[in-house]
Amino acid sequence: MITAENIKAIFESCEFRSDLEALSSYAANIRQERPIVVLFAKYFWQKGHKVALEKNKCDLVVDGTRIEFKVHYDSDVQTLRWELTKYGDNIERLMEAVSAKKHSPTWAICPGIYKDVIVKRPDIFVWILSVRDLSKLTDDEMSRVCWSSEQRKYNRNRPYGSNQEFLDVVDSFLAKLQKLRMFSIQRATAITSGDFPSEYQLRLCEFPNGQ
Repeated sequence: MITAENIKAIFESCEFRSDLEALSSYAANIRQERPIVVLFAKYFWQKGHKVALEKNKCDLVVDGTRIEFKVHYDSDVQTLRWELTKYGDNIERLMEAVSAKKHSPTWAICPGIYKDVIVKRPDIFVWILSVRDLSKLTDDEMSRVCWSSEQRKYNRNRPYGSNQEFLDVVDSFLAKLQKLRMFSIQRATAITSGDFPSEYQLRLCEFPNGQ
């Protein structure tokens, strides 16, 4: 049985961090959820585990353990804060609005995570938040980085390395989800250089058997 601790150990390994640093550069023009999932699959496969990508619409299955992933930028969390504020911090009210087609299920954060955690009911949910310092990139370099203009605007008042408020929003949101489905949380951080400094904040949500 794969556990959150197994995922955390891979994430914190020097080899994985090196691959993640390269990925942050060569895949900078896209949101990196899919490449990161494939990267985890590679490491579990190398360790001799049975691995399946996109099995029964689950991001990654390792030895029968179902794992869902979400990857966001720190700047995306502004949308999550807006969603929670609009619906009085009530996730179920927000999802009722989605069902009534009064709130977008795609151009938002809460609905996607709710679906992964509550509807799909995986054994482990992995949320990775990418923090980037694009301040030293040229305009040409910026053109090859996903969500670059929005990232720079976001960092004007929240410089790289000094912003922790988005994590407060994330952890508060996860605490609300725990009331809907019980899970434990582990945290980890990976810092990379690459073409620009990046920090990856990991939140590992592990659900008790049968919950």
